[in-house]
Amino acid sequence: MKTTFALLTLLLGTTAQAQSEMGPYALRLTQNLAWQDNLFRTADATAQSDWLSTTGINGSVDEQLGRQRLKADANVGLNRYRSNDQLNNTSYSVGSTFIWTAPDLMAGELGALVTARRSVYGDDSEAALGPLDTLNIERTQRLFAKARVGGPSAWTFGAGLDGQRRRYSEPAFDNREVRQVTASLDARYRASPDLSLGTAMHLTDGKYPQFDVQGADNFRSKVFDISTDWQASGASRLSLTLGRSSETHDRQADRSFWTGAAQWNWAPTGRITVQTGLRRDNSANQVGSLAASNLSQQSLNTRLDAAVKWAATSKIEFSLGAQRLRRSFDQSIVNSVEVSGVDHTRILDLGVRYAVARSIELSCKLSDERRTADDSLLISASRAFKARIVTCGGALLLS
Repeated sequence: MKTTFALLTLLLGTTAQAQSEMGPYALRLTQNLAWQDNLFRTADATAQSDWLSTTGINGSVDEQLGRQRLKADANVGLNRYRSNDQLNNTSYSVGSTFIWTAPDLMAGELGALVTARRSVYGDDSEAALGPLDTLNIERTQRLFAKARVGGPSAWTFGAGLDGQRRRYSEPAFDNREVRQVTASLDARYRASPDLSLGTAMHLTDGKYPQFDVQGADNFRSKVFDISTDWQASGASRLSLTLGRSSETHDRQADRSFWTGAAQWNWAPTGRITVQTGLRRDNSANQVGSLAASNLSQQSLNTRLDAAVKWAATSKIEFSLGAQRLRRSFDQSIVNSVEVSGVDHTRILDLGVRYAVARSIELSCKLSDERRTADDSLLISASRAFKARIVTCGGALLLS
């Protein structure tokens, strides 16, 4: 840990005079130290605590190229555990997006993203395996293309193609590896400067290549949705989406279900912001330490988020957040076992951020995570746990 504190001291000791004019480029250095009392999210009797040091560097570019624009971002994290050094790893996320515009009111995007991180608690396969105390790296790749016609006119039309893939280094997680391609079409109508309405269709073709000993699970899904976005006032914005989804599988039960999302952002004063969100779908998005991914999974998930930020002064900001996730399994095949049931994950967090200078900030956050699960899921799909996490660190921005 001495090395960690030395790096933090060096990072925070760098003064603003060390910055240079970097034009469209930015560089961010971070050092975080976290303690958690249940590293593997197991039952209380078998919980293990540990310290984690993460040294990160983030580089980004936002360059205007005539009518076009190039955005790129790269994050690298050096993750070191105090007691469980077998989990030490280097995580990364590298992505770029080329934003193009053309005559006749046309515009679009081309992009790519690759990531690697330690796969942490919450994966369906982990419940059957017990705590996975070996290093398991999850790697994802994504390519996407979007085009839109209409520009500033009332009606606009769009199309997109999105390909994604997820893999694991640990063979026990082979049945969670997946690849999929999604094609989308949408239309939007701007009824006024503050109100827009839209509709979209998404067609997905995917495959779990090593679903079980009998082979792959090919799946197809269709989603049709309608949406609206309303700027109610200068301080309030509301977005709503309602959809219907249907899936067919080779190896799992077919299903149809309603999807939806609601997002409300409110700034009652210049110092307070409130964000709330509700989402229901089969996205692999999770809460807490899990990185978001849009890859399909066997459960139907309902997620509620609420966050409040208060700028006490120009330098000090407090935040309070709450998240709740309900996962519902209905005749889902998890680790070759058919399961049905529900689990609930709840997370509360309290944070504070202090801007030492324009380019230097300190932060701390306390989180409490809890999960309950039906007995029917404890065989292969979920587990109950409680965990507390304390994270503190600093960041230096060069731009």
